[in-house]
Amino acid sequence: YYRSGYALEVLSDMSRSFEARLSPAERIQSLSDSWAAVRVGLQPLSSYLALSGALSGEENAQVMEQGVDQIRFIGDRLVTDVDRPTYERWVRSVMKPMATELGWQPGRKDSDDRKALRAQVLYTLGYSGRDSETLTQSSELADQLLASPNAVDRSMVSTVLNLAALTGDESLYDQVVGHMKDASSPDEYYRLQEALGRFANPKLIERTLSFALTDRKSTRL
Repeated sequence: YYRSGYALEVLSDMSRSFEARLSPAERIQSLSDSWAAVRVGLQPLSSYLALSGALSGEENAQVMEQGVDQIRFIGDRLVTDVDRPTYERWVRSVMKPMATELGWQPGRKDSDDRKALRAQVLYTLGYSGRDSETLTQSSELADQLLASPNAVDRSMVSTVLNLAALTGDESLYDQVVGHMKDASSPDEYYRLQEALGRFANPKLIERTLSFALTDRKSTRL
């Protein structure tokens, strides 16, 4: 097993025609190799960001997943409070074009790959980019979803709930808990449970921690 190394000027050149010149498998490998080089100190983080900036036009869900996983990691673990506004602006600049093209609702002919791409792009735009329009839309869709399960395409349910929870209040939290108690399947239950872990309100975080330490099916939150 081996990895490829790239000179910074090569990475810069690749980013300008990433999708046109490389196959999906090659794009995944390039992103993986570049990130590995950053992790061991062989390349600066800026080199990876320059390459992943090419994701603004990426239409393959597997390639996008490879890139956004690290974009979220960088935002969660590496970006300082001082640099966060700049980083979030960069994320928005990369994700917004594709998010605008994809929209929130799948088309009738959308493939599973395109549905997965939509979920990844919009979640990253809202979570790592803290895009206000995306967060507002997710909150509105979450209200519709909790009122009517078929209001949101299945491929977007987790994205909508997890983004809505980021800015969600106690009312939304209580609705999620109520739906957990009436969940019709384990899949629905654990999807709702995942959303509980996304609420940022300190009081709601305490409730979730208490919930995690007790019997999940019988606890009154």
